[in-house]
Amino acid sequence: MKKYLTFLTVLLLFSALVSSNLAQQASATWALTNPTSGGTGFTAVTSGTVIAADEKFKGTEINGYSGTNSSQRIRMAGTNNSWPANLTAKIDTVYIQFAVSPKTGSSFTISNVALSICAASTQTMKAAIFYSADPTFANPTEITYTTGNASNYLLSNALTSVAATPNITVPDGGTFYLRVYPWHESASVSTGKYMCLQNIVISGTSVGAASPFSATWPYEADDKVVTKGGITADQAYNKTMKFYGFTNLPTLDGVTLKVGAVQTVSQTWKAEPNPTDTLHFQYAVSPKTGGTLNVTSVSMYLGGWFSQNLRAAVYYSKDAAFATKTLLIPDTALAGSKVAKFKSALNVSVNSGETFYLRVYPHNKAAEGWAKLVVVDSVVISGTGTGVNADVPAVKTTDATYISTTFVTTGGTVSNDGGADVTARGVCWNTTGMPTTSDTKLEGGSGVGQFVSNVTGLTANTKYYLRAYAVNSAGTSYGTEIIFTTLAEKVVPTVTTNEVSSILAKTATSGGNVTAWGGDPVTARGICWSTKNNPTINDGKTVNGKDLGTFTGMMSELKPNTVYFVRAYATNGIGTGYGNEVTFTTQAQAANVKKVVASDGSGDYKTVQAAFDAIPDNYTGTWTVFVKKGTYKEKIILTSLKSNVVLEGENRDNTILVYDDYSGRVVNGVTLGTSTCQTVAIDANDFVAKNITFQNTSTAAQAVALRIQGDRHAYYNCKLLGYQDTYYTWGGSGVGRVYMNNCYIEGSVDFIFGRDVVVFDKCTINVNRNGGTLTAASTDATTLFGYVFLNCKITANEIGFDGNAITNFVLGRPWQSAPRTVFIKCEEPATLSPAGWSTWNVTPAVYAEYKCYGAGSDAKQRLASISRQLTDQEAATHTVANIFSKNTSPTFSYDWMPDTTAVTAIEEEASLNAIPTKYELYQNYPNPFNPATTIKYQLPKSGLVKIAVYDILGSEILKLVNEEKPAGFYEVKFDAGRLASGVYIYRIQAADFVQSRKMLLLK
Repeated sequence: MKKYLTFLTVLLLFSALVSSNLAQQASATWALTNPTSGGTGFTAVTSGTVIAADEKFKGTEINGYSGTNSSQRIRMAGTNNSWPANLTAKIDTVYIQFAVSPKTGSSFTISNVALSICAASTQTMKAAIFYSADPTFANPTEITYTTGNASNYLLSNALTSVAATPNITVPDGGTFYLRVYPWHESASVSTGKYMCLQNIVISGTSVGAASPFSATWPYEADDKVVTKGGITADQAYNKTMKFYGFTNLPTLDGVTLKVGAVQTVSQTWKAEPNPTDTLHFQYAVSPKTGGTLNVTSVSMYLGGWFSQNLRAAVYYSKDAAFATKTLLIPDTALAGSKVAKFKSALNVSVNSGETFYLRVYPHNKAAEGWAKLVVVDSVVISGTGTGVNADVPAVKTTDATYISTTFVTTGGTVSNDGGADVTARGVCWNTTGMPTTSDTKLEGGSGVGQFVSNVTGLTANTKYYLRAYAVNSAGTSYGTEIIFTTLAEKVVPTVTTNEVSSILAKTATSGGNVTAWGGDPVTARGICWSTKNNPTINDGKTVNGKDLGTFTGMMSELKPNTVYFVRAYATNGIGTGYGNEVTFTTQAQAANVKKVVASDGSGDYKTVQAAFDAIPDNYTGTWTVFVKKGTYKEKIILTSLKSNVVLEGENRDNTILVYDDYSGRVVNGVTLGTSTCQTVAIDANDFVAKNITFQNTSTAAQAVALRIQGDRHAYYNCKLLGYQDTYYTWGGSGVGRVYMNNCYIEGSVDFIFGRDVVVFDKCTINVNRNGGTLTAASTDATTLFGYVFLNCKITANEIGFDGNAITNFVLGRPWQSAPRTVFIKCEEPATLSPAGWSTWNVTPAVYAEYKCYGAGSDAKQRLASISRQLTDQEAATHTVANIFSKNTSPTFSYDWMPDTTAVTAIEEEASLNAIPTKYELYQNYPNPFNPATTIKYQLPKSGLVKIAVYDILGSEILKLVNEEKPAGFYEVKFDAGRLASGVYIYRIQAADFVQSRKMLLLK
């Protein structure tokens, strides 16, 4: 019994040793981090002998990396960002998949699966998670988890960790699949709702299956080895022998082979009756880390060249010094100028960390001189291999940047550990080429992934060769060699200038690319311009960030029809470098144009969209579209190239642009989303609206009245009416500046929302549903201001549009990004919730109030976790000029200051008469006259106008007007000069209108 126990103990120990030898930890990790900032994107990093596929999207798509903890945001694809209504379970064709397979010759046992999951912009997102080793996914296993939410909805402000222990073994050729199925539970079609994922890990152990291996030295073109299977192999000559070259010799059977020849270094042979340890060449085979080889066969061709006296014996050993060796092929005479095949069967086990050496010991029975050589061909060592086999890691070298006099920034990426832990990584360099870790090196940690190396201690004005390296138990691998030369001295940066685009009368766009920093950090970059050659930063300039890379800037306050010179610049501690000079000419300032929209046909157009469509792209004058009283049911868009437009209504409350689209509505086969369900969309820069109402009458879902993008918008005395999502300050093309003066904005939930910088000056904000939310900002993290309400009045209806009494609402809830919303000196009603604000998807950058008043302004009860009161010093920065300065956002090229004069009722009433209702030519005044008189006329439509003066016989004396004129009231002076006293006639022609009047000149 004791012997049995001893045997069992030994067996168990042996099994443990074999198990640890054959099995190795392996994993695939999809970090799902932002590739634009050095992240992994949708690719995986693997450890061990496994292969991972890229993240796969089925019925889904990536929508950035702005979820909690910068997790990957995912939405439904092909539906205009809309989730179907009334979902209560997964959709089989809507999922995200992760797949991992063992490398050839291995199996993979998955012991753990883990991931992090959450939602964004919704509280009712769910997800089901399944795994399977069946490619048809016919009977998958579900991973159950809980989020802590009563309905198990995904949290929108925290990631939930999910884990499972499948204990599934995937054989060679198989694949393990993990799928995440999201869906959104809502009674209506929903847009802008996202599921977020991060850190998907599939891990376990990998075991190699028995598979054939071979190492072959064919000697067909060189003496290098060709391997198959999980092995490494090389060859060597001892110091007394060397490779000579190639020749063609026949076998004993008459088949000609290309063979390699080996000679003594001395080029002579001593007479040796037996093999000697001082003459040999060898071939070696090793299993990769974790593997075991069983060597079963050795074969080769051997012969003599120009000698009949050469002999050879072949031995093998696992001892590098060959202190112990085994005879494989006895000492045999080699055929002269021919080759014979030698083959031997054996059974030698080679464990991980061991090497099988095969040595050929040639000798010569006689003392012979030059050109007596041993020839060899097709050396083959073969057998079977088992266990997990490691390769050297896969590593890439990062290009050199920030090259200075004594340092450079570089690094590398270890994308695969080769099947064994990466114990060291970094960069190595020298001045001669192909550096190794034996040269100067800088370590950069361990493991897989990206690393940055700041190499210091270099010599100025010196060429260096550098490679990234990575080390595991299988050896050291190197990335591509890069070559760079350190600077002789620090200099100004190198920068190139872009061609000028978007050329208007007073603005134009250019930019550049800082390609070299000059050895010192770039602290400012931008463009400078002048009407003289070689502009500098002392002329007009922009500041568009710092550091290396590309940038864009806008030139402003230019003169029309003027030649300008522009250069990009970049500044460091040494000075300022300039790019190539580019020349351009601004457009001439076009005449201002005024067009009239009237639904009854009395204007130039019957619809606002028709008037917008007629505006020329990039027109440099101010183009006014005057809309007469009426209700215009249209879906309207002003496209991005139609800048400098003024939209003016005849009367705010009686000039209404209205539509009833909503998010989720299907129009011509396309499902509308939040950014496409609007009544009016303004996508151009430099837009002004006055005395007009934008309205969306739908209460079905998100239903936008006004959606905007572009920079420098101003709205005076306008109404914005709707329910959920009334006003979308979208900023889809980038952050823009918007000024709202004396406007009325009404809605129910998140009815002012988006990323733009908006000032609401003396506006009225009205809530029309109980439990409503005024704002849902999504301010960019790099923007200093978001929504600023100055001296506004917050109101609420007594009864909401749904028939329920309004007893509470909040000022806002943080939607996404880094929202900023402040209310300064605003009147707040009693129905404002004492908490003031509510939490939502993110933590706001600034949610605050300052010296607000009214029954609902008690700051002591505010939601302290996300809101506060501004200090006097902070409040003082919230001026219109400061908020709209170029410093507020990196995307702003210059300061902008809108007209902050409030539209008064008197000004509004005056506008009622801005457009006449009929053509008219008035009697001149004075009449009789001497020598000058004034002639007035009016035009209800724009068009060509001709006014001329004739004598009593009908001969034309003078043309007073002959040009295109907008609709409106006009006057022109007539100076009779040297004309004689008498009766004269003046006549107008405009469209189909012709009218004449008489006037009397008395001298």
